[in-house]
Amino acid sequence: MDDAAPQVPTSPKLHPIKAPLIFTAISAVVFIILGVFGVLFLNKQGANLFTSPSTAGFEKFSSESQLRDYLTEAQSAGLTSLGGFSAGLSRDMVGMPLSAPSAFSSLESTGANNVKRVSETNVQVIGLDEPDIVKTDGKNIFFSSENYYLAGGGVGRPMPVEPFIMEDSSARIAPDIYPPQNLSTTKVINAFPPESIALSSKIDTTGDLLLSENVLMVMTYNKVTAFDVANPASPKEIWSHEFDENFSYATARLTGGKVYLVTSRYADYSLPCPVPLLKGVNAMTIPCTDIYRPMRPISSNTVYSVVKLDPKSGSVEDSVTFLGDAGGSVIYMSPNAIYASFVSYPSPLEFLANFLAENRDLFSDEVANKVENLRAIDISNESKINELGIIIQKHLSGLTNDERARVESEFTNKMSDYIKSHGRELQVTSLVKIDKNSLDVSATGEVPGSPLNQFSLDEWSGNLRVTTTLSASTMFGQGESANDLYVLDANLRVIGQIQGLALGERIYSARFIEDKAYLVTFKQIDPFFVIDLSNPSSPRVAGELKIPGFSSYLHPLSENRILGVGQEGLPAQAGSQSKLSVFDVSNPDNPVEVDKYMLNEYYSEVQNNHHAFLADPDHGVFFMPAGANGYILSWTNGLTLERVVTGISARRALYINDFLYVVGDSKIVVLNELTWEETSSLEF
Repeated sequence: MDDAAPQVPTSPKLHPIKAPLIFTAISAVVFIILGVFGVLFLNKQGANLFTSPSTAGFEKFSSESQLRDYLTEAQSAGLTSLGGFSAGLSRDMVGMPLSAPSAFSSLESTGANNVKRVSETNVQVIGLDEPDIVKTDGKNIFFSSENYYLAGGGVGRPMPVEPFIMEDSSARIAPDIYPPQNLSTTKVINAFPPESIALSSKIDTTGDLLLSENVLMVMTYNKVTAFDVANPASPKEIWSHEFDENFSYATARLTGGKVYLVTSRYADYSLPCPVPLLKGVNAMTIPCTDIYRPMRPISSNTVYSVVKLDPKSGSVEDSVTFLGDAGGSVIYMSPNAIYASFVSYPSPLEFLANFLAENRDLFSDEVANKVENLRAIDISNESKINELGIIIQKHLSGLTNDERARVESEFTNKMSDYIKSHGRELQVTSLVKIDKNSLDVSATGEVPGSPLNQFSLDEWSGNLRVTTTLSASTMFGQGESANDLYVLDANLRVIGQIQGLALGERIYSARFIEDKAYLVTFKQIDPFFVIDLSNPSSPRVAGELKIPGFSSYLHPLSENRILGVGQEGLPAQAGSQSKLSVFDVSNPDNPVEVDKYMLNEYYSEVQNNHHAFLADPDHGVFFMPAGANGYILSWTNGLTLERVVTGISARRALYINDFLYVVGDSKIVVLNELTWEETSSLEF
């Protein structure tokens, strides 16, 4: 087979962009473009959108001075926020591949008697566990709660320890009268059999949890601590890693008996490296020459580290560190690799130079030559941008009024046409593939647009599938967004694509399931797309359905049923309600909304956190929290509300055998799934 990069079909034009009225003079046009693009990096790789596969797009710094220069260039271009520390990577942006409708724990290592089945955290693929506030081994429940009592009131959602003082009011809660009591603990609960449910012990720390055999790991803002919970009544700390004060835990994954811990921190411009990652007895520092950066410059305001740990001993086996963008980088892990994405934009110099090269009749050859020469001059990007403006201004000042008016009019129209045909060069996502075992970079690639979150990436049969949204209006007045889907091979070369879905809208949710993709876009209505990926080199839109509202989370209930969790009505609109839709996709060419159910709630955590959702295929039911309540619905004969659990600030649910445990901030309620009667309960 020929190893040359495949030919990518010509990109279709974006929807026509309305030329903003401010484009009344070419000088204004130029400086608007410079002002908008002045916050963006110089694209040193030219206009070629799809690079050949290699690791050349992601390389380590050769020295501290090179790293410092890279950050300085970003900072001088206005790319980087210099505020205080931010956790950077949000948990919603870190994900795993999507394929399985549910997951089941192996009971071989739990020793649980008479336990035939037990649920796991709702993840995207069996065998890749994700952190959450609830874990179970089929015998015990581990619940990391964050509650506070006020002496004069009841239980509330997590709130600051500081007393609440109402401004402009005589009603004050003074700290010496009603001091808040911090009840934040990780509770170890003897859960099975349910009739004997009881609190076994408490661990005086809270955070996201991972459970590997008898090792419970608690991940807080600045620390991960492991406990031996073989004796649930007496957990014992066995190891811990404390992050450097500028680092923060972002997320983690547990697979193959290893933990992949992701941390982030803002880049330190005064002392960019070496980067202190862990401190104390397990001190760990990342040298300058072990830090990767994308060759296509981005807003490099964040340092990410992925640390591979042994959960039993806590020993660090390997790590990889790279620069990214807290607001635009997505890290995603498949069974084989870790993928990182980085959003970048063209520089004003490159964009205008390419535009002028295609429109030589607008300016003299002298202007075109000066712009070309400017590209090669060894000065800063900021200086090049300023010089470009001077070149254009000098040329315009030498024209007659009539000629200037002609050039301005031509410029406006030709620029509008240029944007239509080159819209996918306005925003590019660089992709990096890191081998899961060696943490070595194995491939790089690029696609237009930017991904929404973790659900936008998925690996299947050796190919990576990516959905992106591109909005031309972010740079040139009022425009129309476009949504694309790309299929990349193992070397991250684009081998198939669909472009221009739902023009004028953006992707709200995505779900890849084997050789199908399901997308929801939204503006006024909710288009639900079924995309056939059985031929990776020729993906096609099989079917489309338009209904009111939107779904921000999609979950496969069965082979031919997809559940959408979202809202009907705009998110900020009064009267908006949580909406559940069931789509029949047995005929991919004709998806049908076979049922819907409106909850008398405005919002469910499931919309932004898939861990809050639980499906039990054996009983044909699912659980979701909404408001302060827990809802259990059946999907076997249409959406039917089986049971509501109120008054416990429901957070999660899990099942052991035929018992559903609804976990709330203040209480656990156990329901018999055969009758939906309450079997037992435990108040905290």
